[in-house]
Amino acid sequence: MPISEHEQKLLTLQNQIRENQVEMQDYLKDLDNWQNEISKKEKALKDNKESDKTSSRVLPPIRNSSRRKKKRKVKSTSETTPAPKSNRIRSYDYAAWEKFDADKVCDEISEDKSSSSESLTDEELEELQQKQQALDEKDKGNEYFKKGEYMLAIDHYSRGLQCDPTNPLLAANRAMALLKQDKYAAAEEDCNTCLRLDPTYIKGYLRRATARCGLLKYKEALGDYHKVLRLDPSNKLARVEADKLQKKIEIAEKCDSEKSVINDDDTPEEAVFKDIFKPPSERSKKPLRRIEIEEIGVEEKLTHDQLSAKMEQSRSKAEQKQINKDQLSFQQYTGDSKKTPPKIEEIQPKPAEKTQPKPTEKTQLKQTEKTQPKPAEEISINAPRQNSPAVTPDETKSTEKSKIPCDQSLVCSVDEESLAFQPDPKNFQYNWPQVKKDSNKISQYLKVLNPESYPTLVNQFIDAEMVTKLCANLQNAFPSDAELIVKHLSHLCKVKRFQMAIMFLSSSEKQVIKDLFDYLKQQPNCEVTELQRISKLFGVG
Repeated sequence: MPISEHEQKLLTLQNQIRENQVEMQDYLKDLDNWQNEISKKEKALKDNKESDKTSSRVLPPIRNSSRRKKKRKVKSTSETTPAPKSNRIRSYDYAAWEKFDADKVCDEISEDKSSSSESLTDEELEELQQKQQALDEKDKGNEYFKKGEYMLAIDHYSRGLQCDPTNPLLAANRAMALLKQDKYAAAEEDCNTCLRLDPTYIKGYLRRATARCGLLKYKEALGDYHKVLRLDPSNKLARVEADKLQKKIEIAEKCDSEKSVINDDDTPEEAVFKDIFKPPSERSKKPLRRIEIEEIGVEEKLTHDQLSAKMEQSRSKAEQKQINKDQLSFQQYTGDSKKTPPKIEEIQPKPAEKTQPKPTEKTQLKQTEKTQPKPAEEISINAPRQNSPAVTPDETKSTEKSKIPCDQSLVCSVDEESLAFQPDPKNFQYNWPQVKKDSNKISQYLKVLNPESYPTLVNQFIDAEMVTKLCANLQNAFPSDAELIVKHLSHLCKVKRFQMAIMFLSSSEKQVIKDLFDYLKQQPNCEVTELQRISKLFGVG
């Protein structure tokens, strides 16, 4: 027969009553056992005290007894007013024995014992207070860390470490806050102190590995991940990061082995670079481009006089004026006042040994101007404006022309570098640290990514920064397809540790996500119910 709902409720109630009775009996049994153990320990301590009193051994004095702090005892009336010693009652004095109050004497003995047990040293009290203060500072630091105020969190963790330097959690938490600010060296030092205090703390090894990756110490970071796997073989994050680092180290070693070797006997001009053989499958498939190379500044070796003239011309006008004023004032105060100051003449460089062009009308006029004498002040002021005689007008034209192709080649190389980026969805976690710095690369990745593959590609690699960057670039990647943006957001919510990443979002990062949802609400193709569901998951609904 089927059981009705009322009967079912009665049965469940009976079961609960039985379970409660069983739990109560177990609790009482444990309490009795604990009471028996404590009574046994108390008896053993009493026996040890009696044996110590009876023993006649002469023990050495306690070390550092002079510096030991006194015990703080609870004040009692017996200390202030000591009781007078009562005379011993004789066995034959029956009248005295009748007046003797045994209960009162027992109460006095128990009070003495309780007062002695309540004593506590100043050192122990101070230690307990310091530890409690360290825990309070740790809680405050955790609150500021959740808000994204990492500097305040670091300050509270540092105060906690001053109060209790033996707490490994404070050092580990401060290392995490330093990692958020990209201070990898300080974070590594904090992780070292944490692991010295507790060598089995897994998070300490993981954070030290992250800091060492930031400092490009890949081999040491790989060792940390291996230690994590020894302590916890089921740690997926350590396994994934160890595989990535192993690949990085292998690629770096391969590149070092493939570098061209320059012989020590050869001069740098005669050094020959060896060809690197690559199979056809690994060769670049880009079309080759011819680059015209033009020599710039290929001149004969200048003499000492020509170099000095160039140095004079390279000086600024203000510098040249100041030098001339200093020279004139020096001559006025050191020399004879009646004597005229000597004229400052330019040093004419020797003509370079090469075929000079035929003199034109302009050059003849310049030569006539040079031969005419000029006053000292005019020469000193106009000297830096003149061009160097070693460089002819034809050469200046050639140098001006040759500057233009250099700038164009630089521009081309930058364009090629940006165009050479090809997003690879399979290696998303590996490429993300380089991709997140450029919004164009993020939008290219979003165009290639399949929204349904977020849980497998991202896995546990998600954090608050990644969520913000992806949401900020979805509108740029799909400006006219709001449905695809909603699809990306809905599958991003299914990633592991997504809710934990949302908890660490700052107010500015939440504003970015809120702006994206405001934009989607204005689009006619989006469903309102789906948007509301996703916005609640993102914490902006």
